[in-house]
Amino acid sequence: MEKLAELIDGSTSTVNRLENGDTDLISSWLPKLSAAFGVPWTDIVSIENNDEPVGLAEDATPFEAAKDHPLANVNLGPNRDLWEVKSHALTAIGIEPGDLIIVDISQRAVDSVRMGDAVVVQRCGKSEPGVTATYLRQYIEPDLFTTNSRSRNEMPLSKRMDNVQVKGKIMHKVAPIGGGPH
Repeated sequence: MEKLAELIDGSTSTVNRLENGDTDLISSWLPKLSAAFGVPWTDIVSIENNDEPVGLAEDATPFEAAKDHPLANVNLGPNRDLWEVKSHALTAIGIEPGDLIIVDISQRAVDSVRMGDAVVVQRCGKSEPGVTATYLRQYIEPDLFTTNSRSRNEMPLSKRMDNVQVKGKIMHKVAPIGGGPH
């Protein structure tokens, strides 16, 4: 820990926070870690799932209910998907990790995003076009996507500068079923 802290110009507590996920890797620490380990940054943040890369630090993923889950056979209608929240990106507006959200992925919803709307966006890597990350953000006109969190905020993403596309508009948070976790 001490050697790594020295290599990244940080402290052992910083290394510990990075290791535990308490500090975001996408921040200024990623280039330093990449240099310290002598590997591309994609090797540090890539997540593998059945040998298929699913992207960087995912804020949300499509929800896949077990056969016996109460939502397993729910029909949300056309162009609506159920997603599970994985991060604290929108906690200040009541969207918490573990929540299930309904996302309208229709072209009409994507085209009608307005100031303050909560959205799912996808960011494609510039140097690694096949590497993507899915984020939950709030739209701020004219082209910014920001976090709205009680515990962590990150630099805004820009449609023009960061290769970001709106994938859907968050319509509703699903109430917990049976009072237990989703």
